[in-house]
Amino acid sequence: MTKQKTILFSAIAVLLLVYIFQVCLSFEKTTTEISIKDKPDFISLEYSGNITAIKNNGTQWLTEKNQYPIGNANVNTIMAPLENLKILEKVSTIKSESALSRFGLSNPLVIKATLKNTPLKTLTKGKSIKGASKKLSAILIGKPSSTGNQTYIKFEGNNDVYLASGDFSALLSMTEESLRDKNVISVKKDEIVSLQVMNSDGMWALEKTGENEKASWAVKNVVGISQTAELDSEKLEAYLGEISTIAASGFASDDVKLPITSETEIIFNAGLKTIKLTVYKIENSSTQMGRLAKTDEVQYLCTSSETPYKFYIPSYKAQSLKKSLADLSK
Repeated sequence: MTKQKTILFSAIAVLLLVYIFQVCLSFEKTTTEISIKDKPDFISLEYSGNITAIKNNGTQWLTEKNQYPIGNANVNTIMAPLENLKILEKVSTIKSESALSRFGLSNPLVIKATLKNTPLKTLTKGKSIKGASKKLSAILIGKPSSTGNQTYIKFEGNNDVYLASGDFSALLSMTEESLRDKNVISVKKDEIVSLQVMNSDGMWALEKTGENEKASWAVKNVVGISQTAELDSEKLEAYLGEISTIAASGFASDDVKLPITSETEIIFNAGLKTIKLTVYKIENSSTQMGRLAKTDEVQYLCTSSETPYKFYIPSYKAQSLKKSLADLSK
């Protein structure tokens, strides 16, 4: 190998090492994780003059205004920028209000989290961020970056704009109504030990004896119908799955009146709980259901012992709940 080639390859190796060192240094310098010391008990989302607030009563998260229970998935979405906010880099320092629009921060989503009405302190790992390392009184969420899954943010009282990992745009459309927990009934079907169903076909009841592989179901009572053949275990298992999980498609306003006659009434015991579900068939829903789709001629309104609120279920779900004893027999 000639002397010139040796010098050339040596120079390339040195430059490569310098490049790798700079990349590593840059990554360590700009990547920061911010997390809160304690779980907040109050969070507000403020956007375009609207405020949606949630609070934790010690056992569950509720909306501040109407005390609606909130779904776990929605709580996780709100908590994401608070529990583990990853700062990728500082992109700018705002020197005038007009510069905020470039990052979608002239009308930002403001997230405020408090613990017993005291702003949460934060922990920072890596590079210190002025304002964020002391007290987290508010995070201002701007627009997503063009690269995707990244968002411009800044902290209250700090003019620096940062690029954070994650897309928080789902927070913009959150309202008290959209945050509500739609899982009305959720039990393990294996825990159901008795079942009573009343509908237009009559009334029938089943009872479970034994446990695990020795468990069996038998008809306990029938009214208005004649007892059919032996129960089909697969059909019964499928039906137990239907009644063990009931999710609302929406909630009715307080002024919606229940029909006199129900479509289906189900009472079952699961564990230590007795759960009741009543399904009503609503005709001409456009005049009774207000903001719900006016194109639907039939909707199904429900009440349950698991919630004080009237709620709707899809038509296919209502049909799956309305079973005769013959439907579950061989």
